[in-house]
Amino acid sequence: MPRSTSLEVLATALLGLAIPATPTTFHYSGISVPGISAPQVSGINNAGQIAGSGGAGEVSKGFILTGTSVTTIFRSGSSGTQVFGINDAAQVVGTYIGGMHPGRNALTGFANALQPVIVPGADSTPAANGINNHGQIVGDSISGGVMSGFLDNAGTFTTLSYPGSSGTQALGINDSGEIVGTYVDSAGVQHAYFYKNGEYETIQIPGNTGDSHATGINSSGQIVGYFDSKEGTQGFLDDNGTFSILNYPGVDITHVFGINNAGQIVGTYEDSASRLFSFQATSAVPEPSTAALVGVSFLLAGLGAMRVARVRRRRA
Repeated sequence: MPRSTSLEVLATALLGLAIPATPTTFHYSGISVPGISAPQVSGINNAGQIAGSGGAGEVSKGFILTGTSVTTIFRSGSSGTQVFGINDAAQVVGTYIGGMHPGRNALTGFANALQPVIVPGADSTPAANGINNHGQIVGDSISGGVMSGFLDNAGTFTTLSYPGSSGTQALGINDSGEIVGTYVDSAGVQHAYFYKNGEYETIQIPGNTGDSHATGINSSGQIVGYFDSKEGTQGFLDDNGTFSILNYPGVDITHVFGINNAGQIVGTYEDSASRLFSFQATSAVPEPSTAALVGVSFLLAGLGAMRVARVRRRRA
Protein backbone atom coordinates (compact mmCIF):
# COMPACT_ATOMS: atom_id res chain seq x y z
CA MET A 1 0.00 0.00 0.00
CA PRO A 2 1.47 3.42 -0.95
CA ARG A 3 2.25 5.70 1.95
CA SER A 4 0.99 9.26 2.22
CA THR A 5 3.64 11.93 2.06
CA SER A 6 3.99 14.43 4.89
CA LEU A 7 2.50 17.12 2.63
CA GLU A 8 -0.52 14.94 1.92
CA VAL A 9 -1.01 14.32 5.64
CA LEU A 10 -0.77 18.06 6.27
CA ALA A 11 -3.21 18.78 3.47
CA THR A 12 -5.70 16.28 4.88
CA ALA A 13 -5.47 17.96 8.26
CA LEU A 14 -5.91 21.37 6.71
CA LEU A 15 -8.91 20.18 4.75
CA GLY A 16 -10.49 19.13 8.01
CA LEU A 17 -9.84 22.56 9.46
CA ALA A 18 -10.50 24.62 6.37
CA ILE A 19 -14.20 25.15 7.02
CA PRO A 20 -14.75 25.55 10.77
CA ALA A 21 -18.12 25.21 12.50
CA THR A 22 -20.20 28.25 11.61
CA PRO A 23 -23.25 29.59 13.47
CA THR A 24 -26.48 28.75 11.70
CA THR A 25 -28.78 31.32 10.14
CA PHE A 26 -32.50 30.70 9.94
CA HIS A 27 -35.58 31.11 7.79
CA TYR A 28 -38.70 32.02 9.79
CA SER A 29 -42.34 31.34 9.02
CA GLY A 30 -45.38 32.28 11.08
CA ILE A 31 -47.72 29.62 12.46
CA SER A 32 -51.49 30.03 12.58
CA VAL A 33 -53.79 27.46 14.18
CA PRO A 34 -57.40 27.38 12.92
CA GLY A 35 -59.85 27.79 15.79
CA ILE A 36 -57.17 28.80 18.31
CA SER A 37 -56.56 32.42 19.29
CA ALA A 38 -53.04 33.60 20.23
CA PRO A 39 -51.52 30.13 19.83
CA GLN A 40 -48.31 29.51 21.75
CA VAL A 41 -46.35 26.61 20.24
CA SER A 42 -44.16 24.61 22.57
CA GLY A 43 -43.00 21.43 20.86
CA ILE A 44 -42.49 19.65 17.53
CA ASN A 45 -42.02 15.93 16.88
CA ASN A 46 -40.13 14.15 14.11
CA ALA A 47 -43.26 13.94 11.95
CA GLY A 48 -43.50 17.73 12.03
CA GLN A 49 -46.57 17.76 14.27
CA ILE A 50 -46.59 20.91 16.38
CA ALA A 51 -48.01 21.07 19.91
CA GLY A 52 -49.05 24.10 21.90
CA SER A 53 -51.89 25.95 23.58
CA GLY A 54 -54.18 28.91 23.07
CA GLY A 55 -57.66 30.31 23.44
CA ALA A 56 -60.63 28.23 22.33
CA GLY A 57 -63.85 29.96 23.27
CA GLU A 58 -63.76 30.96 26.93
CA VAL A 59 -61.05 28.48 28.00
CA SER A 60 -57.47 27.59 27.16
CA LYS A 61 -56.96 24.37 25.24
CA GLY A 62 -53.96 22.47 24.00
CA PHE A 63 -53.63 21.48 20.38
CA ILE A 64 -51.74 19.31 17.92
CA LEU A 65 -51.25 20.89 14.51
CA THR A 66 -50.74 18.36 11.71
CA GLY A 67 -50.36 20.31 8.48
CA THR A 68 -53.53 22.39 8.53
CA SER A 69 -55.51 19.90 10.64
CA VAL A 70 -56.01 20.72 14.33
CA THR A 71 -56.70 18.33 17.20
CA THR A 72 -57.66 20.05 20.44
CA ILE A 73 -56.51 18.76 23.84
CA PHE A 74 -58.68 19.37 26.90
CA ARG A 75 -58.78 17.69 30.28
CA SER A 76 -62.43 17.05 31.08
CA GLY A 77 -63.61 18.96 34.15
CA SER A 78 -60.72 21.42 34.10
CA SER A 79 -60.95 25.15 33.60
CA GLY A 80 -58.03 25.17 31.16
CA THR A 81 -55.48 22.85 29.56
CA GLN A 82 -52.01 23.56 28.16
CA VAL A 83 -49.72 21.28 26.15
CA PHE A 84 -45.93 21.66 26.44
CA GLY A 85 -44.45 18.63 24.67
CA ILE A 86 -45.18 15.88 22.15
CA ASN A 87 -43.45 12.67 21.02
CA ASP A 88 -43.64 10.76 17.73
CA ALA A 89 -46.67 8.75 18.89
CA ALA A 90 -48.52 12.06 19.47
CA GLN A 91 -48.46 11.46 23.23
CA VAL A 92 -48.48 14.87 24.91
CA VAL A 93 -47.54 16.36 28.25
CA GLY A 94 -48.65 19.59 29.86
CA THR A 95 -50.81 20.96 32.64
CA TYR A 96 -54.45 21.50 33.49
CA ILE A 97 -56.11 23.86 35.93
CA GLY A 98 -58.62 22.85 38.60
CA GLY A 99 -60.81 19.82 38.37
CA MET A 100 -60.47 17.37 41.26
CA HIS A 101 -57.16 18.95 42.29
CA PRO A 102 -56.98 22.73 42.82
CA GLY A 103 -54.28 24.74 41.08
CA ARG A 104 -52.11 23.52 38.20
CA ASN A 105 -51.59 19.79 37.69
CA ALA A 106 -49.33 17.84 35.32
CA LEU A 107 -50.89 15.65 32.65
CA THR A 108 -49.95 13.21 29.93
CA GLY A 109 -51.70 11.02 27.38
CA PHE A 110 -53.40 11.25 24.03
CA ALA A 111 -56.08 13.60 22.77
CA ASN A 112 -58.89 11.31 23.87
CA ALA A 113 -57.21 9.82 26.96
CA LEU A 114 -55.50 12.22 29.38
CA GLN A 115 -54.38 11.40 32.89
CA PRO A 116 -52.63 13.29 35.69
CA VAL A 117 -48.95 12.86 36.53
CA ILE A 118 -48.38 12.87 40.29
CA VAL A 119 -44.93 12.75 41.90
CA PRO A 120 -45.16 10.57 45.03
CA GLY A 121 -44.62 12.58 48.24
CA ALA A 122 -44.66 15.97 46.52
CA ASP A 123 -46.98 18.72 47.71
CA SER A 124 -47.94 19.35 44.09
CA THR A 125 -46.93 18.46 40.55
CA PRO A 126 -47.76 21.57 38.52
CA ALA A 127 -46.43 20.62 35.08
CA ALA A 128 -45.08 17.89 32.81
CA ASN A 129 -42.85 19.67 30.29
CA GLY A 130 -41.20 17.14 27.99
CA ILE A 131 -41.59 13.56 26.75
CA ASN A 132 -39.38 11.33 24.59
CA ASN A 133 -40.18 8.37 22.35
CA HIS A 134 -39.70 5.92 25.23
CA GLY A 135 -42.47 7.65 27.16
CA GLN A 136 -40.07 9.12 29.71
CA ILE A 137 -41.47 12.37 31.09
CA VAL A 138 -39.81 15.36 32.74
CA GLY A 139 -41.50 18.14 34.64
CA ASP A 140 -41.78 20.11 37.89
CA SER A 141 -42.85 19.23 41.42
CA ILE A 142 -43.04 21.31 44.61
CA SER A 143 -42.25 20.14 48.14
CA GLY A 144 -41.87 22.44 51.14
CA GLY A 145 -42.15 25.46 48.88
CA VAL A 146 -39.13 24.40 46.77
CA MET A 147 -39.46 23.47 43.10
CA SER A 148 -37.56 20.45 41.80
CA GLY A 149 -37.49 18.75 38.45
CA PHE A 150 -38.54 15.15 38.03
CA LEU A 151 -38.00 12.26 35.64
CA ASP A 152 -40.87 9.79 35.34
CA ASN A 153 -39.62 6.53 33.82
CA ALA A 154 -42.68 4.25 33.58
CA GLY A 155 -43.77 5.22 37.08
CA THR A 156 -40.31 5.28 38.67
CA PHE A 157 -39.56 8.85 39.69
CA THR A 158 -36.16 10.54 40.00
CA THR A 159 -35.78 13.99 41.55
CA LEU A 160 -33.68 16.50 39.61
CA SER A 161 -32.11 19.29 41.66
CA TYR A 162 -29.12 21.29 40.44
CA PRO A 163 -26.51 21.25 43.25
CA GLY A 164 -26.63 24.40 45.40
CA SER A 165 -29.68 25.81 43.61
CA SER A 166 -32.83 27.20 45.19
CA GLY A 167 -35.07 25.66 42.53
CA THR A 168 -34.85 23.46 39.43
CA GLN A 169 -37.09 22.83 36.42
CA ALA A 170 -36.74 19.95 33.94
CA LEU A 171 -38.01 21.16 30.57
CA GLY A 172 -36.88 18.77 27.84
CA ILE A 173 -35.63 15.20 27.31
CA ASN A 174 -34.33 13.31 24.26
CA ASP A 175 -34.36 9.60 23.44
CA SER A 176 -30.96 9.10 25.10
CA GLY A 177 -32.36 10.38 28.39
CA GLU A 178 -30.39 13.63 28.26
CA ILE A 179 -32.30 16.40 30.03
CA VAL A 180 -32.26 20.18 29.86
CA GLY A 181 -33.87 22.81 32.02
CA THR A 182 -33.38 25.79 34.30
CA TYR A 183 -32.13 26.28 37.84
CA VAL A 184 -32.14 29.30 40.14
CA ASP A 185 -28.95 30.38 41.94
CA SER A 186 -28.65 32.06 45.36
CA ALA A 187 -29.00 35.50 43.77
CA GLY A 188 -32.26 34.55 42.06
CA VAL A 189 -30.75 34.36 38.57
CA GLN A 190 -31.99 31.54 36.34
CA HIS A 191 -29.49 29.45 34.38
CA ALA A 192 -29.84 26.91 31.57
CA TYR A 193 -28.41 23.47 32.33
CA PHE A 194 -27.72 20.08 30.73
CA TYR A 195 -28.05 16.79 32.65
CA LYS A 196 -26.72 13.34 31.77
CA ASN A 197 -26.02 10.25 33.89
CA GLY A 198 -26.30 12.10 37.18
CA GLU A 199 -24.05 15.00 36.13
CA TYR A 200 -25.21 18.61 35.74
CA GLU A 201 -23.56 21.24 33.54
CA THR A 202 -24.41 24.94 33.25
CA ILE A 203 -24.81 26.03 29.64
CA GLN A 204 -22.70 29.15 29.10
CA ILE A 205 -24.41 31.19 26.38
CA PRO A 206 -22.30 33.92 24.74
CA GLY A 207 -23.86 37.35 25.25
CA ASN A 208 -26.07 36.27 28.15
CA THR A 209 -26.68 39.21 30.52
CA GLY A 210 -29.30 37.71 32.86
CA ASP A 211 -31.62 34.71 32.92
CA SER A 212 -31.30 31.75 30.57
CA HIS A 213 -33.47 28.70 29.91
CA ALA A 214 -32.80 25.44 28.05
CA THR A 215 -36.15 24.14 26.82
CA GLY A 216 -35.57 21.37 24.27
CA ILE A 217 -33.01 18.82 23.09
CA ASN A 218 -33.04 16.45 20.11
CA SER A 219 -31.36 13.09 19.51
CA SER A 220 -28.22 14.77 18.11
CA GLY A 221 -27.79 16.67 21.38
CA GLN A 222 -28.74 20.01 19.83
CA ILE A 223 -30.18 22.22 22.56
CA VAL A 224 -32.56 25.16 22.20
CA GLY A 225 -33.80 27.79 24.61
CA TYR A 226 -33.76 31.52 25.24
CA PHE A 227 -31.80 34.07 27.23
CA ASP A 228 -31.50 37.72 28.20
CA SER A 229 -29.07 39.85 26.22
CA LYS A 230 -28.43 43.53 25.65
CA GLU A 231 -30.59 43.25 22.51
CA GLY A 232 -33.57 41.85 24.45
CA THR A 233 -34.73 38.25 24.86
CA GLN A 234 -33.25 35.97 22.21
CA GLY A 235 -33.51 32.32 21.30
CA PHE A 236 -30.45 30.11 20.93
CA LEU A 237 -29.35 26.86 19.33
CA ASP A 238 -26.42 25.09 20.98
CA ASP A 239 -25.01 22.64 18.44
CA ASN A 240 -22.32 20.85 20.44
CA GLY A 241 -20.85 24.14 21.66
CA THR A 242 -21.44 26.22 18.53
CA PHE A 243 -24.10 28.79 19.39
CA SER A 244 -26.52 30.37 16.95
CA ILE A 245 -28.97 33.14 17.81
CA LEU A 246 -32.64 33.11 16.88
CA ASN A 247 -34.33 36.50 16.54
CA TYR A 248 -37.66 36.72 14.79
CA PRO A 249 -37.14 39.67 12.38
CA GLY A 250 -38.13 43.08 13.69
CA VAL A 251 -38.85 42.16 17.32
CA ASP A 252 -37.04 42.31 20.67
CA ILE A 253 -38.53 39.24 22.36
CA THR A 254 -38.08 35.74 20.94
CA HIS A 255 -38.62 32.53 22.91
CA VAL A 256 -37.62 29.10 21.59
CA PHE A 257 -39.24 25.97 23.03
CA GLY A 258 -38.70 22.91 20.84
CA ILE A 259 -36.51 21.19 18.24
CA ASN A 260 -36.89 17.89 16.39
CA ASN A 261 -34.27 15.61 14.87
CA ALA A 262 -34.48 17.42 11.51
CA GLY A 263 -33.48 20.66 13.26
CA GLN A 264 -36.91 22.25 12.86
CA ILE A 265 -37.41 24.74 15.69
CA VAL A 266 -40.58 26.25 17.14
CA GLY A 267 -41.14 29.22 19.41
CA THR A 268 -42.94 32.49 19.97
CA TYR A 269 -42.27 36.18 19.60
CA GLU A 270 -43.88 39.39 20.83
CA ASP A 271 -44.43 42.46 18.68
CA SER A 272 -44.18 46.09 19.80
CA ALA A 273 -47.77 45.92 21.11
CA SER A 274 -46.89 42.88 23.28
CA ARG A 275 -49.03 40.60 21.11
CA LEU A 276 -47.92 36.97 21.06
CA PHE A 277 -47.28 35.04 17.82
CA SER A 278 -45.83 31.63 17.00
CA PHE A 279 -43.19 30.68 14.44
CA GLN A 280 -41.18 27.83 12.98
CA ALA A 281 -37.51 28.25 12.09
CA THR A 282 -35.45 26.13 9.72
CA SER A 283 -31.74 26.43 9.12
CA ALA A 284 -30.32 28.22 6.10
CA VAL A 285 -27.04 26.41 5.41
CA PRO A 286 -24.23 29.01 5.39
CA GLU A 287 -21.92 29.25 2.40
CA PRO A 288 -18.30 28.22 3.10
CA SER A 289 -15.96 31.15 3.30
CA THR A 290 -14.23 32.18 0.06
CA ALA A 291 -10.83 32.10 1.70
CA ALA A 292 -11.36 28.54 2.90
CA LEU A 293 -12.46 27.38 -0.54
CA VAL A 294 -9.53 29.07 -2.26
CA GLY A 295 -7.12 27.47 0.20
CA VAL A 296 -8.61 24.04 -0.35
CA SER A 297 -8.46 24.52 -4.14
CA PHE A 298 -4.73 25.39 -4.05
CA LEU A 299 -4.00 22.38 -1.85
CA LEU A 300 -5.88 20.01 -4.13
CA ALA A 301 -4.23 21.46 -7.23
CA GLY A 302 -0.78 21.16 -5.66
CA LEU A 303 -1.35 17.56 -4.63
CA GLY A 304 -2.59 16.73 -8.13
CA ALA A 305 0.55 18.23 -9.70
CA MET A 306 2.81 16.28 -7.33
CA ARG A 307 1.06 12.99 -8.15
CA VAL A 308 1.47 13.65 -11.92
CA ALA A 309 5.16 14.45 -11.46
CA ARG A 310 5.75 11.24 -9.48
CA VAL A 311 3.94 9.15 -12.11
CA ARG A 312 6.05 10.73 -14.91
CA ARG A 313 9.26 10.04 -12.98
CA ARG A 314 8.29 6.42 -12.46
CA ARG A 315 7.48 6.00 -16.17
CA ALA A 316 10.75 7.66 -17.15
